[in-house]
Amino acid sequence: MTRAARLSLRAKTWLILFAGLLMLAALLTISAQSITRSTTERLEKRQLVELVRRIRAVERVELDSLERSSAEFAAWTETYEFMGDPTRPYLEKNVTATSLENLQLDALLLFDQYGQLRTGRLHHDNELTTSGVVRLGDSLKRFAQPSATGSARPARGAFAGPNGVALFAMRPITDSSGTGPTRGMLAQLRWLDEPQVERWRDLTDLELALRKPKMIIAGRALVSETATDYVVTEIDDRSLLLQVPLRDSDGTTIAEWELTIAREVQGQSRQAWRIFLIIMIGGVLFTGALMGWLIQAFVIRRLNAGGSAGGAVNLVDDRSPRISLVGPLQSQQAGAELDGNIPSTEQSELLRAGAEAERDRLHRELQLNGPFNAANSDPDRPADSPRRLGRIQSSATSWPHERAEAKVEPALPNALHGVGLIRPAASRLLLVDDDALVRETLETALRRRNFAITCASSGAEALELIRAGRDAYDIVITDQKMPGMTGSELGEILVREWPKLPIILLTGFASGLDEASVKAIGFDAMLMKPVTIDELIRAVRAASHR
Repeated sequence: MTRAARLSLRAKTWLILFAGLLMLAALLTISAQSITRSTTERLEKRQLVELVRRIRAVERVELDSLERSSAEFAAWTETYEFMGDPTRPYLEKNVTATSLENLQLDALLLFDQYGQLRTGRLHHDNELTTSGVVRLGDSLKRFAQPSATGSARPARGAFAGPNGVALFAMRPITDSSGTGPTRGMLAQLRWLDEPQVERWRDLTDLELALRKPKMIIAGRALVSETATDYVVTEIDDRSLLLQVPLRDSDGTTIAEWELTIAREVQGQSRQAWRIFLIIMIGGVLFTGALMGWLIQAFVIRRLNAGGSAGGAVNLVDDRSPRISLVGPLQSQQAGAELDGNIPSTEQSELLRAGAEAERDRLHRELQLNGPFNAANSDPDRPADSPRRLGRIQSSATSWPHERAEAKVEPALPNALHGVGLIRPAASRLLLVDDDALVRETLETALRRRNFAITCASSGAEALELIRAGRDAYDIVITDQKMPGMTGSELGEILVREWPKLPIILLTGFASGLDEASVKAIGFDAMLMKPVTIDELIRAVRAASHR
């Protein structure tokens, strides 16, 4: 090796120092990238599962309302007598355009005990028709067939009919006591046409679209999980396509709910990753400069100082000491000079221990103020823009896997529904319903409209809350059919004890109440189930201005 090619001690020190720092930076980069990728995918999956849960919740609400309505119709004495005597004017009296419109039904069909269609009515454009009843009955009669034991079984779900996809519920027709023989099946259905799809958009707060199944999607399939009821396709690095299948009772996919999702989580992760790289590069440069200065100050200078004493020890090109010995006398003199200028082994150990302690102290400071701080920043710090789960409906921070349950919040309900930041005049509502799913659905929708909601599961619980809070509620919204105390009985007590408190009654078609009798009790309004959130809010506003 030539003299020019040999490295000095200073150059070797700097080379080893920066090689170690680069290895540390590479290790941190690989680890942070792996953690970011895995946690971002985990958060996206949580958000997708939350969106699917919201769609399935609305589907359950729709099927529950159909099942309750069909059960009430099937248990009527008039329905039971009509199945025994078809000459009775049952359809003309009970299956009118108004009744089907109030229940948001598109068809009502009656099957005999052998599963054959007896009669039915279709509701289209506010008119009743019998055309198409036979074809529709052929699509549904397999659900009306008696079982091996001879008894008909209730059924509900989705099916593909001649006019598209519909939700239906079917109940056996019995007498009012439920003990008599079954005289057939009663079916009610609701087509998932464009008005119904728009209603689902309002209930889920999502831009849903109903498509035919197995459509070809341009993109890369990310997740295909039949068990969890959704398929995700990556359209590009900024958007995903979520498909939630709508299946019939046999498990066959007859349609799919589609939703395009903006990948805001990926954008947040990329921004955080750029910030991390900038901080890490700055930290590596700062650490290298600091460590180089320390080595220069505490190691190389002392070697230079030791080699320059008396001329007996020379640093040749700052690479290694060279000692010229001529004779015994010169050797003794050089040894004495080295003993006086070069630190002893014990002194060197003390200096090295001190340098290591200083290095550990600097390392701890870097962990608090350098690149390590970027890798462990607060994951709950809010981003520049609000988080939106509804469209992802959700943005996330740099490290989403450390968030508590991903917090899939609804997307800016005030902006979507046109409600300001100021609460409505009648903002404190007491909701009374024994059905937990109905309570949860109405409570969520009303809170998005900036109302303060308190829920009670019975009339007795509602009275306890009102008597404890007195003026704590502006309006009471109560269901009619509840165990123990009905809504009308609760209203009579409230009118007697708190005559100025507005009350709204929610009831089904078969409750036997009309608006005149309800208002005679003291109620401000009566709404027929199922009720839309806009209808309920209009009733609340009207009651608050009485």
